[in-house]
Amino acid sequence: MKNLRLISITIVSHREGKARKVIFHPKKNLLVGRNHTGKSSIIKTIFKTLGASPSGKLVQWDESCISLVTLMLNDETYHFLHKDSCRSIFDKNFELLFSSNKSEEWRDFFASWMGFNLALTSRNGGAALANPACFFLPFYVDQDSGWGSDWKTFKAVYSYKSPNKAILEYFTGIKPSEYYKKQTEKKALAEKLEDSRAELKFLIKVKEKIGDNIRLDGVKLSFDNFEKEVRDLIVEIGVLEKKQVDIKQEIIKYEKSIASLKVQIDLSQESLKSFKKDYDYLKKIDDLECPTCGAVHENSFLDNFKYVEDSRVLSDILFQLNSDLSARSKTKRILQNKLHEVKEKHKGISSILAERKDGIALKDVIESSGAEQAVAIFYKESSEIQVTIDQFILDISKLDERLKELTDPKKSKVIMSDFREKYRSARHKLNLPTIDPAKIKRTSLVSKPDLSGSGGPRSTLAFYSAIWNACYGEYAEYSIPIVIDSPNQKGQDQFNLPKVLSFISNDLPSDAQIIISSEVESEEDFDMVTVFDKPYSILNADYYDELSQSVDPLVTDMMTDLFS
Repeated sequence: MKNLRLISITIVSHREGKARKVIFHPKKNLLVGRNHTGKSSIIKTIFKTLGASPSGKLVQWDESCISLVTLMLNDETYHFLHKDSCRSIFDKNFELLFSSNKSEEWRDFFASWMGFNLALTSRNGGAALANPACFFLPFYVDQDSGWGSDWKTFKAVYSYKSPNKAILEYFTGIKPSEYYKKQTEKKALAEKLEDSRAELKFLIKVKEKIGDNIRLDGVKLSFDNFEKEVRDLIVEIGVLEKKQVDIKQEIIKYEKSIASLKVQIDLSQESLKSFKKDYDYLKKIDDLECPTCGAVHENSFLDNFKYVEDSRVLSDILFQLNSDLSARSKTKRILQNKLHEVKEKHKGISSILAERKDGIALKDVIESSGAEQAVAIFYKESSEIQVTIDQFILDISKLDERLKELTDPKKSKVIMSDFREKYRSARHKLNLPTIDPAKIKRTSLVSKPDLSGSGGPRSTLAFYSAIWNACYGEYAEYSIPIVIDSPNQKGQDQFNLPKVLSFISNDLPSDAQIIISSEVESEEDFDMVTVFDKPYSILNADYYDELSQSVDPLVTDMMTDLFS
């Protein structure tokens, strides 16, 4: 089983000159504080850093802040860094392992790193790896939409068609990870099979068409239209020459733009160095003496803060310049590749025309080989393709047999039976009315309850707890932190709210890491309690210098890797 545990999150805002670090216990954690004190902001930032941005916007939040999430996968420690659209992962020694500012690249990396091989159907109908949002979906009840009857915790989940059932079957073990691995292999083979069949079909059509013009008595292909084709090639080569000129002009334009950006980046970097030297100097002295008149001026905090703020603005400008440089460099490379393709096509057509001018025509080449040889080639090619097709069919048949073995009906029945019993039991413990046994038997993994009033959140919690027990059951392959944001939904009274907190503390899987956000303190025993007591002030200026010094070098490493 892969065991994932959250260790800490560090958040640094250069714009505000503030920072905060929150540490988590491997077992039960309680984040407590009234509304708008930042509990949800901490939780949402954790998931966003890992590449799974939750639904809902954060109020009065620095969107360009830096976040560093430290976690442990089995016995190895990793650090995940996020700034703007850029993400990186570092090992326990803060050595950079991977960085990207593209969601698909990060998805593929995360899937490989976590061994998360779930394949889903994308919106365009093709197969695609599940993203990090799918990985965390069953384990996070968010304040904005998690307590409803749908599954809208992460918007990115809905880049796939009907993903929820497959995700829950994956984590509960109804369809284990090997099932999806074999399913992916089967899809790849099926695509190759279709390609081979299409190739064979095309080859047969070509053979039939040529057979209309070839007879085995030595009559060769007719080239009545060959002269027209040569004229068409001459026209095409003129078009390609114009394309080359246009693309070269575009490349020159981007080269000038890139050169200008590099100059701006160099100037910005030099300015940043000067800002740092001035700021470091100002921090060491209390008063400033004018070198001309000898007047003494107080070295105020406001003056220092202006240096920090100017430096931050310049850093943001430098980041944007690097982003622009990266984008334009990429466009330039695309244009260069396009120019190369056009040149190669131009070269090929020129070669054909040159051969024609030298008196060697396509007609001469084909007429030099007999019809028997052409037919033999067709038979050889079609036979080889048919052998490939037969092998693909055999391999797919073997995978179908293995997929049937992996979807054992008896195992599925045991998992679902236990899930429904845990749901029934949880409802009783949370002071909810008994459901008709026939209705319980029809409850599926994706059928979140839709109950109005204060009982609604408790029924949702009961449902989730049944899923979590299945996800931590005998056939599960992952141990993932369970995060519950604000269980006090729809005004739980003084009788039911303690029941909810007691249930969360005592009735969820005992070996799970649990993180709860609550507006009220609990009498239950939690291993780590973190208090948030200042509205709209989750970050603190007292921690800024220390924490920014720890994360800024990592940001530099990430940006260097991305823009190199």
